[in-house]
Amino acid sequence: MKRTLLFFGILLVAGTVHAQDILKNYGCNKEILTLSKGRYKETFINENVMQIGTVLIDTRTEKVVKFLEEDTTEVSYKADDTSRFMTIDPVAEKYPELSPYVYCRNNPMRFVNPTGMIVETDELSQNNIKNTLTDQEAKYVRFNNNGVLDAKRLNKSKSTSDNMTALKTLAKSELVYNFQVTKEDHEGNSFYDKTATGGNFYRGVTEMPGAESNPSPDNKIYVLVGEVLNKKQQVMTTAHEGLGHAYFYEITRNVEKASHTYKSEGRMVWDEEIQMNVFETTKVPTNISLENQINKVVKQAENNYDKKNN
Repeated sequence: MKRTLLFFGILLVAGTVHAQDILKNYGCNKEILTLSKGRYKETFINENVMQIGTVLIDTRTEKVVKFLEEDTTEVSYKADDTSRFMTIDPVAEKYPELSPYVYCRNNPMRFVNPTGMIVETDELSQNNIKNTLTDQEAKYVRFNNNGVLDAKRLNKSKSTSDNMTALKTLAKSELVYNFQVTKEDHEGNSFYDKTATGGNFYRGVTEMPGAESNPSPDNKIYVLVGEVLNKKQQVMTTAHEGLGHAYFYEITRNVEKASHTYKSEGRMVWDEEIQMNVFETTKVPTNISLENQINKVVKQAENNYDKKNN
């Protein structure tokens, strides 16, 4: 009886060890490294692939992963590359309610974040961003070949200016901020500036997810600046949209708080042409915090640009 129990005990241990070596079963010999020591699931493998006739099926997704030859007698299926995070989220302290190992708030159907911290740019936007800063601050601004801002290098700067602080905040976000110099917004409305002749202007826009006006076409936040603007106005508009609107969206995650809001006020004013008092309606800003931020970053950008070009 003891021999029988010992035999079954050996079979149970051997079967358990074999079952745990999933990667090896499917032809992958990989060393599994974990940082949480089993507290969080850090690997995702094809452990549920099974063979039915000449077809391999993933029982989780119910999708066919491979077709086999009819006369195949030995099946070897290599699992997909194991996915894991080798470090915790570098801004995990901002979200204590989430595991530091989760990807995109555990909602990859809604959010996309391949590096964890992204500010995307085109070449003109790179120059505009640098020109919103002082020469010393701009030394910490570097982009890779795909136009992605180097957040690690940026954070080495000790500057606490309004413009650098806003840029650092965007770079630390789990959201994607995309800066572009372009002819029009995503709804096809062209940018223009007719202020030189007393006309109106549409210099740029920040497109945010869920906004009623100029919504983002996806889950990125787009900072669009008019190509028609001169270099200085591009820099100032980059500060207005990116270090103003986009920055406020990042710190509030609220479209309304990151947008201009107004109330109408009426008053009597003297009209020289008709020589009488007339009633005039004006729009008065109500989002004072945003207005103050925009005024500060635009003024800093203007001063920094002038110092570099005068």
